[in-house]
Amino acid sequence: MSSSRAAVAYWLARDARAVTSAQELDASALHALSIHRLRALLAAAARAPFYAERMHAAGLRTAHAMPDVELAASLSALAPVSKQDLRGAGSAALRDGQLSSAWPSSMSSGSSGEPFRVYYDARAWATLKHLVKIRSRRAVGLQLTDRMAILDAIAPEREGASPLERAGRVRRISVFRANAEIAEALARFRPRGMYALPSALLEVARAMDDGAPRMVVPRIFTSGELLTGAARHTIERAFGARVYDVYGTSETKEIAWECAHGSRHINADVVRVEILGDQGLAAPAGAEGEIVVTLLVNEAMPLVRYRTGDRGALAEGKCACGRASPLLGVVSGREADVLELPDGSTRSPYKLTTALERVAGLVGYQVVQTARDTLRATAIAERGADPDRVVRDVALALRAELPLDVRIDVVPGDALPRGARAKVRAVHALPRSSDPADELTATSASAS
Repeated sequence: MSSSRAAVAYWLARDARAVTSAQELDASALHALSIHRLRALLAAAARAPFYAERMHAAGLRTAHAMPDVELAASLSALAPVSKQDLRGAGSAALRDGQLSSAWPSSMSSGSSGEPFRVYYDARAWATLKHLVKIRSRRAVGLQLTDRMAILDAIAPEREGASPLERAGRVRRISVFRANAEIAEALARFRPRGMYALPSALLEVARAMDDGAPRMVVPRIFTSGELLTGAARHTIERAFGARVYDVYGTSETKEIAWECAHGSRHINADVVRVEILGDQGLAAPAGAEGEIVVTLLVNEAMPLVRYRTGDRGALAEGKCACGRASPLLGVVSGREADVLELPDGSTRSPYKLTTALERVAGLVGYQVVQTARDTLRATAIAERGADPDRVVRDVALALRAELPLDVRIDVVPGDALPRGARAKVRAVHALPRSSDPADELTATSASAS
């Protein structure tokens, strides 16, 4: 075993109980833990030249001595950072400005056009890559001994290569196989849980309707794409499953997970989530804005007020399950998928996806802005639904949300084009005439 793997294994064993129990902390204890970790993270960030300069400019040089309430408030003086900022910083974004060969790393899919590699210390990797995932799966009934299938964007020849696959508990299946082949592989493996993109599951469900082998998978975890209500219903019906949606990024790993009561709980012990409005200020619960996160446990390459590129909202109230963690509401799409219209006004992708959620019989869709005044939508009707009626209702739903001078073309379809790592983007906008990322960063910097 390499020294890097040995270090991860050590932290897996040492931190397993603490990470599991953090999910059950009351609000006061959870807040105290997150502030303690934020303080340690800022101390680590000060050792990275990139952050040291930014923290000095924002007046965070004395973060270690600030009272807890002041520390959290002072964080907003630090301008959010993007993938582009960190990529440009190179090794200056790393602790002590140096890369360690012992650090595990993760490469983002590049669905935003900006693939990006993040490095982690062994303890952070053990927590984020393994323990946080394990605890949320166990919270909804999946056991460590249950077989788990992963529909993954890998070449078919790479199936079976990982240690967990060789042990027989996990099976990765390439989404680039024919859908009937995927169904056959699942039927042979008989998993008790499955992790996949919603679009991949919908295509396998259609293959099963066409005669491919059927199987029951009690728990399915979806991530990486917008999960519509119709898609959830179709997947649950096809696999006899309960679907749990997970929100995360390649850089941060899992940010929030869905419990048995249907709420999406933020992993507040390891990540701090902010929703920023158009002026770079904190948005109230329920209001949509940009999702900005601070990863509290990775000191190798700190992510402090990191711009995920996604839009969403915090949810009000507490979950009926009793957990004290804050709740993430809707995740409405990529920041890059905000539509700019001919008159200069904008539309959030959430406006369109919310309208399309109400179309009966619509199980999948994609809206592409082909010109400032033209949208082309592909609509996939569920089995038994009239595709012509679904196309008509999609056009009417979009028309209600858009000015009359925007042309809307809707066509029926059986599958949607995939992007990086086989993901499907529900809304795909043209680049905006000005970059909102630059505007937000400039606004935040001037406010500090």
